[in-house]
Formats: sequence, C-alpha cells, structure tokens
Amino acid sequence: MKKKICAGLLAAVMLLSGCGGKKDDAPVRKADSDMIIITESYAEEGHYTDSLDNSWTYSYHVPQLTADTEGARAINEAIDQKFGVPVRSALEDMEKALSLGCVSVAWKSYRYNDVLSLVVKAEADWEFTDYAVYLYDAARGVQLTTAELLEKLNMEQETVLNALRRSAAAFDEQAYIAADEGAAWAQERSWTVGAENVNAETMLYADETGKLMAVLPVGAMAGAAWYYKVLDFMAGTEGEALTVTGGDVTLTVDGGQAELRVAGV
Repeated sequence: MKKKICAGLLAAVMLLSGCGGKKDDAPVRKADSDMIIITESYAEEGHYTDSLDNSWTYSYHVPQLTADTEGARAINEAIDQKFGVPVRSALEDMEKALSLGCVSVAWKSYRYNDVLSLVVKAEADWEFTDYAVYLYDAARGVQLTTAELLEKLNMEQETVLNALRRSAAAFDEQAYIAADEGAAWAQERSWTVGAENVNAETMLYADETGKLMAVLPVGAMAGAAWYYKVLDFMAGTEGEALTVTGGDVTLTVDGGQAELRVAGV
C-alpha cells in the first residue's frame, strides 16, 4: 500500500509539500468570547476508499484566527504549515486514489481573561496523534510563549515544571512490570519526568477556568517510543517523593531522579 506520511507529523514532508488554496466558504465557529472569531480554513468530512480498496472516515477542521494582528497572522501561518499542509496533501491523494496518512484534524479553544488557548490535534493512519498549542493575547494582539502564559497566570516556571513531573505519573498507569522489563521501564519513566522532556518548551495552556493543562510526550513500553497525553497538574507535591510498585519492580522518583529496585536482585 502506498502511503504518504502526514506532513503535520514530519517536518521534512511539510517542506516538500506545496501550498494550495484554502476553502473560503468554510463555516464560522466562535471561540469562547465574542472578542475573537475563529474560522476554519478547511472543513472537510466524508468517507474515502482508495484504489486498493482501503477505506477511511476522514475529518479535516483546520482553525484560523480572523484578527488582523501580527500575533494572529503568526499563529495562522504556523497552523497552516503544521496542519493545513497535510490536509492539502490528503485531498490531493484522494484525487489520485492513493492511501491516506493524515485522517483527521480537530481543534478546541479556551478563553481565560485575555488569553486564548487553541489546541489542535491531527490523527495519522498509523495510530499516532500529534498536537500543537497556540497561545494568543487578545488584549495586545500578540502570540504568547509558555513562559509568558505562566507570567500572566502568576505562576513560577520551576514550580509548574515540578508539578508537571508529578502529573507525568500517567506513565505509571501502564501494564504490569515484569522483573526483566524493569530497567527499560525505569529508563522510559525517567525520561518522561526528566528535564529533556519536561522543560520550558512543554506545551501548556489554560482552560476557561484558568486551570493549567499540559500536552506532554509520555514514554511507552509498547508501540511508539512515546505518545502525547493531555495531563492535569498535581499541585503541591513539589517536595514529595513518589513510589510506584508493579510486579517485581519498585521505582522511587524524587525530584525527577528515579531509583529502581527489583525483588530478589
């Protein structure tokens, strides 16, 4: 089966793809406040069968801000490069009866005070979901960084990152850990909560109540090396050690460092 990799997931494909036209008649959808209008540059849904009789249900909804500001234009360009390009590629593939790589793009917006958080995700045929978070200051018309978001929320970056390391315990929800898997489990767990993965570049956003959320890669013991998870924060646990037991393995995480103990070893 000939498949094209979803360009929103791999930058190399994005650079090789051309920029096609956009749909001008896409329906208008509003963000959480009337101050900002979000339209969709693409609003395509349907069923498709390629020349090899492989079938998909596809759904492409690519958002864009209508505000005429530098920040809105920067966000729109970034969204188009990451999500518009693979949608154009998929639509071209359907015209040629080729197989699909990217099968869906969806979005959700949150408004808290002047901050608009726009969360966009794309699903690929190989069971991987990609994410991007875009932050916009409606009062100033500028795009925000993660650090600027935390400043507006009056949150200390290191406090947030430490709390996020505790939230990354989503890794611990995975299956039973056998003794011979202990070392690999500890390595993946340590990477998930470590500085390489949890840092100032982590995708954070505020929901409509001002609650901070994160989209974080979480290490996996099967399939891909990691998958994105949308995580809640476990606040107030910055100084606590976290101990997790599974099968013959006990893992203690303290300050992002992991100590592994295997029963009988």
